[in-house]
Amino acid sequence: MGWVSPLIEFYERYQATTEKADAKTLSEHRVYELLKEQAFLGVVESTRTGGGRGEGSYLEHRLVQDTGIVLKSVLRDSRLEDLA
Repeated sequence: MGWVSPLIEFYERYQATTEKADAKTLSEHRVYELLKEQAFLGVVESTRTGGGRGEGSYLEHRLVQDTGIVLKSVLRDSRLEDLA
């Protein structure tokens, strides 16, 4: 239903967004913990995948909820209005 992204790609986008919004950037570990919490709540789905030989494995995160609903909630913060 929504985006699919390994944590590193998601975190890089997150960092760019917080910098643009002049907001505090959380650590990669904290973002990982928050994604786990959102997976528990059914907002995102996390799947461990193998990257192939020499690539290792990583978690892919997929937005389960309707993107429009999530975006509406995020845009309540006036610093993020330009994301729409």
